[in-house]
Amino acid sequence: MSLIRSYLIITVPLLACLSATASAENKLYTTEMLANMAENIANHAWARQIRASAVAKAARYLEVPDEELAKWVPDPRIPRAVYVHESGCPNCGLAMRKYGNYAWIISEDLPYKVECPSCGSVYPSNDYQAFIDSGFQDRSLLIGDYPDDGWGWTSPEYGEARKYWFVAWYNHWMARRRLLPAIQYLRDAYLYTSDARYAHKCAVLLWQLAEYYPRYDYVNQSRNGTEINPGYQGRLLNHTWETGTMTICATAYGAIAPAFTKPDPELEQLSGRSTDQVRDLIEEQLLRSMAYEVVNETRYIAGNYGSHQRGLLQVAATLKDKPGTPSSEEMLDWILNNKEYNIYTMMPLHDALANLVLRDGVPFESPGYNMGWVNNLTTIAELLQANGIDVTEVPRFKKLYDWLIDIVAAGQFTPALGDSDNMSHRNRLWPASTFLSAYRMYRDPLYARALLDVSPNLPQNIFAAPITDELEQAAETVEAAPGFDSKHLSGYGLAILQNSNPEEPVAASLFYGLFVGHSHRDKMHLDLFAQDASLMPDFGYPETANATDPRRFGFFAHTISHNTVMVDQSSQEATRGRCEAYDSGTICQYVEAQNDGVYPQCSQYRRSVAMVNATSAQAYVVDIFRVDGGEQHDWLVHGTHADFESNLNLSAPREGTLAGPEVEYGYFYDDEKMGAVPYGNIVYTTYRGSGFQFLYNVQEAPIKPNAVAQWNLITSGERAVPLVRANEGAFLKAFLIGEDERIFVCDGKPQQNQSGTPESVKFLVRRRAGDDLKSIFTTVFEPGAEEGLIDSVTPLATPHDQLVALRIELSSGHIHYYFNSPTAVEETEIEDGIHFAGQVGFLDLDPTGEVEQAYMYNATLLSRGDWSLTDEGPAKTTIASCDYVENSITLADPPLAGREIDRMTVIINTGGYGGAFEVTGTDGERKLLFGDQEPIRSRAYVKQIKPEERTLVTPTIFYFIEPGMHLVSEAYQPIAQLDSWGRGALIADRDFTAEQWLDADGDGTIRAYIMEYGPGDEVTVPSSVRYKRR
Repeated sequence: MSLIRSYLIITVPLLACLSATASAENKLYTTEMLANMAENIANHAWARQIRASAVAKAARYLEVPDEELAKWVPDPRIPRAVYVHESGCPNCGLAMRKYGNYAWIISEDLPYKVECPSCGSVYPSNDYQAFIDSGFQDRSLLIGDYPDDGWGWTSPEYGEARKYWFVAWYNHWMARRRLLPAIQYLRDAYLYTSDARYAHKCAVLLWQLAEYYPRYDYVNQSRNGTEINPGYQGRLLNHTWETGTMTICATAYGAIAPAFTKPDPELEQLSGRSTDQVRDLIEEQLLRSMAYEVVNETRYIAGNYGSHQRGLLQVAATLKDKPGTPSSEEMLDWILNNKEYNIYTMMPLHDALANLVLRDGVPFESPGYNMGWVNNLTTIAELLQANGIDVTEVPRFKKLYDWLIDIVAAGQFTPALGDSDNMSHRNRLWPASTFLSAYRMYRDPLYARALLDVSPNLPQNIFAAPITDELEQAAETVEAAPGFDSKHLSGYGLAILQNSNPEEPVAASLFYGLFVGHSHRDKMHLDLFAQDASLMPDFGYPETANATDPRRFGFFAHTISHNTVMVDQSSQEATRGRCEAYDSGTICQYVEAQNDGVYPQCSQYRRSVAMVNATSAQAYVVDIFRVDGGEQHDWLVHGTHADFESNLNLSAPREGTLAGPEVEYGYFYDDEKMGAVPYGNIVYTTYRGSGFQFLYNVQEAPIKPNAVAQWNLITSGERAVPLVRANEGAFLKAFLIGEDERIFVCDGKPQQNQSGTPESVKFLVRRRAGDDLKSIFTTVFEPGAEEGLIDSVTPLATPHDQLVALRIELSSGHIHYYFNSPTAVEETEIEDGIHFAGQVGFLDLDPTGEVEQAYMYNATLLSRGDWSLTDEGPAKTTIASCDYVENSITLADPPLAGREIDRMTVIINTGGYGGAFEVTGTDGERKLLFGDQEPIRSRAYVKQIKPEERTLVTPTIFYFIEPGMHLVSEAYQPIAQLDSWGRGALIADRDFTAEQWLDADGDGTIRAYIMEYGPGDEVTVPSSVRYKRR
């Protein structure tokens, strides 16, 4: 079923669902859930253990007097701060970073004091509690070298512009680490025991929070709002983290509400209110006011997509039968039908699935943040089901879980793109509770297998009937372990080539796409996984998420720290690339992509990656990066924690950095404004320089024939670090093929605030310079352990400037030949009687000189002596028509006769955009079927139609549409192509009438779809052939 058709099914009965909610259960925790909980506790040890753990965590709060417990809720007059200062500790500076991002030590025994974990210094120097007791009036109490009145200590170096917020840091993190967990633990203890003591203590905290809540004003009470990012809203916490406060309070009150049926004298005495008044205060001044902030989009509570929607649904369920504004029905309606908004996080759910979730199910942020989307949307789906609304019928919703499996490389690694994870990449984003919910929704055996792989003991939902036996039986039907096969997330723009060997996995991933949230300047970045390690890792999440952190935007999020090419000493622009080829399979696999937009001065910025399976357990990667344009090209790669060696005649390490001997580490030499201020005293988001100042211990040498560099991973002994594990003797070898290059070997620092991270890793930079420069950087990467696979790599001369030809001699005596050109070349004699015509070719000769294996992609001939391999080559045609419900295209010409194209990837060119779709089947000689790969790029609410201006007026926010994409009506009829767009308008490339834009589903709203392909678009049907001697 298509996404479009699913909208018709879901939105039509929406009003009926809303009108029926009043008769539903008036609890967040339904009778069925509580009955399941009681039965599980009675019958299962695991459930009793959950209860025992909750009781143990909550026990300490029973011993705290109510008056003291109420003081755990922060007084609104005391500021809050997530960070003390970008420079770390006033005494030891950034040395404390090695202990973590939020490493200051705090305790109840030392109120409003923070202790440096590195040097042990304690701040502030004054007794802040005494200052509070004076009514914040007696400033004579602000004594010592580091006094803080709550609004920070002013240092001589940084002055008023950037203060040290000791008290505010304590206040913030005590709320996060003491107050909110206490509410959660008391909630759970009451749920599992019905012991009113836990409900009472929880009510004390919720009451005090409700009393204070209208007075919380983060923008005027925080370091971020007053000093770093004026206008940054929130209540108790910043607006992103306040979504967590909302969820905790809503679920806690939903849990303890039954305890409010009787008066609570102790609570009444403490609060000065009746129990009914306390209940009303919590419901209205806390919970409904939270809902008001969300529905009215004040941004006091607004996190990543799904986080505030989840909290809103939890409030709606808790307050379901109580009238008020917004009502529970209005909260639900806002989530589903909010047509006009100012920021994408307020987009209605079904529009978000079309506009913010790409067609392979990946949301539009970095992988780690996207997992948060999935967790939140899972909870939302479950809460909506209680209202008779089933979003799981939308195909793209199921794909939210599929991509979490598809993105895994070598069985256990997730590429750490953008702000995500760390340099180990050793993380499968398979949250057990989420996959348990996903299995209940879809009964997909693959989810059961993933769940058991990541959590063999099987997590349990105490509020649901156990399905352990069913899960185990379903998992057994999935023979192959997930995470070892090649995958292509073509909507997201990530191609992963794998050797499909769970015993000796090898994987390479190429990122050519674009995402919006928490992204880096990392286009065309290459990762390689083998020998139980990420061998050339993206560093992942920076040390901080601060705009005032120089290493965040000068290094971690910058092009300099990624395995790609920098042009003209500047970071990339944020543009999406396009896949030109993807062909997985045996013998040799291939992916090619280009992204000319990252550097406007370049006419070609193209990377091709081939993985050659030399044996079932050994593979190597041929990487060719072509760049045309600009005056300086820097090819970048770095290894992991390793000893570096090469056969280059490297100079001794010099002073300074790659920016020059006179440029010290971290100095922004190529941005005058940033270079003129102290560390962390400016916002660095606009930095577009080179980042060379973050690479040091520079050595250099000219490239030479047969140049080889090698990273020998450090896996044992005193120098080993916990974050980097690998097989014993693991290495990464790089054979460097090039001319007129200057090689630089440097050190770069990974995150210093993550435990177990190495002090530095070795970078290798290949530089070419000249006017109107054209470069082809060719590299053969060999991952291995102990014994090597490749003896030598030799470039072969060809008559074509863009044709790369390599002779690769293996230690086994085999000789491999590899040929690659961005466009097909006519028949060419290479050497040793080998002839090639086409784009990509591979030939494997055994030690006797006989052909053992061969591969061609978009090629017509590969021959040697009497042996030859021929193929038709690619076919180009156009789309005659589309079926957007079936997800199929009918071609103008019949190029399919005699071709085996199932599971091949076709390339569709709309002009400014190129889409890649895997063929799942054919119907006749002209129809290609794409299965569940939807072409929907966006869905727009049409507020007004202006045929005379070729314009659709819409408040919908777009991120992934491009000129040339197709504007399609609700009736799935293509009407025009997109000429341009801006905030509030879609401009068509041709005339249309208002009558063409039908309200096909009759819901009173007209919508337009922006599709990746449509009639007239060019389609390339590739050719691919593999040969193996029998």
